[in-house]
Amino acid sequence: MLALTLLLVLIVPLAQADTAKANEEVCKGEIFEIKISEALHPSYDWRCTRFDEGYVELLGETHEPPESGMLGVTTKVFTFRALQGILRPDYRDRTGVTTKVFTFRALQEGTTAITFTYYQLDAARLEGNPLEALEDRTYEIVILPVPGR
Repeated sequence: MLALTLLLVLIVPLAQADTAKANEEVCKGEIFEIKISEALHPSYDWRCTRFDEGYVELLGETHEPPESGMLGVTTKVFTFRALQGILRPDYRDRTGVTTKVFTFRALQEGTTAITFTYYQLDAARLEGNPLEALEDRTYEIVILPVPGR
């Protein structure tokens, strides 16, 4: 139990290093990204939990690989054949930090908010169901008119 407590103390703070701006200005129709640093661990994940579908459309989410030469990071390449469900990247053999990238399209002018939640996941299950919300972050998005229109 002590080892698990120490591991949690080391992992959870890695989510604090945020690479995204808290407020973003974009133009209507523009595709933009919000990037959030997270621990390279299969039991923790940022998820987009709240946004107004009238203002923005979530186009997708992915992970950027860690920078090469990053202290404490090793990379192993495995090839898998998915038998069922969705195959998620397996970060069990890595330590360090990665960047989660959420891609959106601005749909209409105005101001809106996008909220992300950092979850501890059920690592025993392939789909990684959230067990506990650890942190929320909200970003204000100002959608401007297209210049010249």
